[in-house]
Formats: sequence, C-alpha cells, structure tokens
Amino acid sequence: MFVGDAAQVRAANLQLAQDCDAILLYYGAGDEAWKYHQQNDLLKLRGSPRQRPLRASLTLLAPPASDDKEVLQALSEPDVIDALGGLDEATLAPLFTALAEGVSS
Repeated sequence: MFVGDAAQVRAANLQLAQDCDAILLYYGAGDEAWKYHQQNDLLKLRGSPRQRPLRASLTLLAPPASDDKEVLQALSEPDVIDALGGLDEATLAPLFTALAEGVSS
C-alpha cells in the first residue's frame, strides 16, 4: 500500500505482512539505508502474533548493482536470492520451496 498518511500505510502493510505466508523484500533501486529499515520492520513483524507461521522471509537482489549487493552476493546467505543476473524459476527456487513446505497434496 502506498496511498495515505504514513501511519495508515504502515498499519496496512503490517496487516498484509501478518496475513501472508512469505515475505520477499525486493531490493532494487533502494539504497542500503532503505534495506536496513525494511529489514528492521520485518524483524519486528516476526515478534508480532500471527495466525500461522511465516514460511520464509527472503531478500531478492535486483538491479541495479551496488557495493552492498555485491557484499550480500559474496556472503551467499540462505535468505538472499541473487537475481542481479536475471530472474527465472530456478532463481526463485528458495521461495517456491519455502511455500511448498507444509502444503499437503
């Protein structure tokens, strides 16, 4: 949600985050400070009550490249999806796997 005053947007986004199965933080044109603030908000979310557990909280690295993104690439952390070279089904496999866990067929 992007429309409304800051408190309305924050409340609506918190509700959406509490209702979802997974969170994918799209780290594209934002800078390192933006990413830091978004990740802090997500950490607070993990401490809030939920109806069902969050299956995944991932950060997707998207163009443009930056020094911070290069550091994240080098660390190869499991919660970071590297899409700087392009986005396809294989790149999103960690998200698909997390969503599929616990789903009965």
